[in-house]
Amino acid sequence: MKIFNAAILLLLFSIRYNAQTINIDSVITPISIGDSTNVADSLKNEKSRPKLFLKPYLNTAADLLKTFLIGKKSLDYENYRSAQNFLMYLPLTAQYDFNVLGSSNIPSLYFQKNKNLSITQNNFSFSNSWNGSNDLSLIQNENVNSLEVSPLSRGFISNSIGAAANLNIVTQDSITYKPITRIRYYQAPDDEGFIDFLFGVLITKDLYLKYRLSNESYTGNFKNSVYGVWKSDLTSIYRLSDSIFVKLNYYHLKSNSELSGGINLETLENNSVSLLDGLYNSISTVNFENRTKTNKINNVTATFYGILLPNSFSKLSIIYSGNEEKFKQYDDSAYPDSIRISNVNKYSKYFLSLNHHQQINDLELDFTFDYDYNDYSIDYYNIYSKRKSYALSGLLNYKLFDSILIPAVYTRIGTYENQYVNGLGTDITLTAAGNLKLKFGTSIFMKPYLISELYSLPISYQNKNYISNYFFTTEYTSEIIKSSLTYFSINEDNSPVPVFNNENIQSKDAKIIFPYAEKVKTAGFNIYSNLSFWKVEFLINANILTSEISNSLPKDGKYNLFSGIYYRDKLYNNNLDLKTGFNFFYNDNLSNQIYDFQIMRSSNYFMNSNKLSAFKTYSVSNTPFRIDFTLAGRIQDRATFYFAYENIFARNYFIIPYYPMPSGGIKLGISWDLFD
Repeated sequence: MKIFNAAILLLLFSIRYNAQTINIDSVITPISIGDSTNVADSLKNEKSRPKLFLKPYLNTAADLLKTFLIGKKSLDYENYRSAQNFLMYLPLTAQYDFNVLGSSNIPSLYFQKNKNLSITQNNFSFSNSWNGSNDLSLIQNENVNSLEVSPLSRGFISNSIGAAANLNIVTQDSITYKPITRIRYYQAPDDEGFIDFLFGVLITKDLYLKYRLSNESYTGNFKNSVYGVWKSDLTSIYRLSDSIFVKLNYYHLKSNSELSGGINLETLENNSVSLLDGLYNSISTVNFENRTKTNKINNVTATFYGILLPNSFSKLSIIYSGNEEKFKQYDDSAYPDSIRISNVNKYSKYFLSLNHHQQINDLELDFTFDYDYNDYSIDYYNIYSKRKSYALSGLLNYKLFDSILIPAVYTRIGTYENQYVNGLGTDITLTAAGNLKLKFGTSIFMKPYLISELYSLPISYQNKNYISNYFFTTEYTSEIIKSSLTYFSINEDNSPVPVFNNENIQSKDAKIIFPYAEKVKTAGFNIYSNLSFWKVEFLINANILTSEISNSLPKDGKYNLFSGIYYRDKLYNNNLDLKTGFNFFYNDNLSNQIYDFQIMRSSNYFMNSNKLSAFKTYSVSNTPFRIDFTLAGRIQDRATFYFAYENIFARNYFIIPYYPMPSGGIKLGISWDLFD
């Protein structure tokens, strides 16, 4: 609380005059390059005012579904901890929560996870290169500008691993003529705390620098659940000419996570302890009492972007990404060697991407060439190799009848880990009755296997994993409502089946392998609606799986729901922009599955004399839902205060067996633009 009190005192005595800020995001995409039309009136008359951004040459893409995009300004009023929590505000998304910060919660899109879900950051693959995981806690969430769900049929052209589902996270750079210092802070139960510091300054009329530093920590309510992370981010933007810019970025992260593995129900049962009582007892034995994971990331990015031709946008990105993960268990030599683990799984990625977007009247063309070089050193699978990959993708769409009808075709060819990534897709967008859009798409492509899958998967499966999919979305948007209904179907010919190589998950040799693959179909639909009426706002985001779940794969439930009801108003002569209300979360029960936090996959089974045997299951009553109360208010567009009472009914439940969720409590926070 000392830090919180000091922060409050600092905020109370901060400078109170309004900042003259260009609130424009330098998102380097062809449809959203910033303009300077929002500059304060006092600056509009300055003849020497520098132009930091290119003028937009394109309007918002006519075939873009508005419900598939959300901006950070909307998310700033929500109760979030990291980018993981942003997903629930987008259709077709879900999150499977381990309950502990830093435990690599599992994001889901179109009911696809990890190896068949790719998350990109500014169209650069964020997914782990060797195991395909998507740990959103590793992202600098305060830099997020917007999130975009790719239409299902376009997913494979949007990422390097050929995943069917793709989510792109776009980062922002808020440019100000005057230096800005911004602090965001919150505190929650179990010694959870977060602080983020931002400083930005215009060095010259052509050079802008921004530095961001954040820290998050958590001690947890159960054994072996401490987490801490430091993130730092340095960005510079330089104007080479009125139409060409260069952006340099360095990002560093270091985190340490204790991995409990959930409550050990076998120990409770052996000690004749009630499973229901013991599951939510903070002193109960966990599966791993001395297992930890340390992440270290160093990313360097150089991006050149601008207008080379009329009605065009070009971008060249050169990226180095170093990712190191240290995984340890019982590092003390006093423990038997059979259960001591000390693995370092790391890789270095060198990535080159060239993109050109061209508009010729009603015709839009987009071409991208990607090349990446990976240097792997994976102790987990004893993989020490260097791999090269490349891909060429193209997209063409044409606006017919004044953009009422927009057909599009796209393709991707190339290699990934010495496998083909060829694919072809098409979609069509129909705008009817002004606010109503209908969109249909389908694609077929080769899904390459990750090196973690190639380690044990028989070679006979390679280059035989075709994925075909289709979707249909109807969307209606107006000033008061944004709604969409989506049906989708995904067929994967040879999906690798994860299996533990033995039953003793404490053993240092225990790991997930992929002895075979099988055909998997995933089909379902999503209902999404955001209605604002008078001063009341309603939100519903429901996913329902209609296909049967494979007997061999972990079952992640047939449905999940996130909804909310809020009161929104501007009070005190528009000096306070208030949003307050309730969030409701509800999930189907997941099957009992054991997670391997090195490869970030789970399995219901283990190998026993070359046969599959199921891990023991337990009968534990569970209804995974909770209700949160949230309140956020923006004061004079200078400061935002946050209050949340999470799990207001203090319900005991879990989402992933058997990781009990927090019992609830009060979370307080504030964000303040300090000295301008």
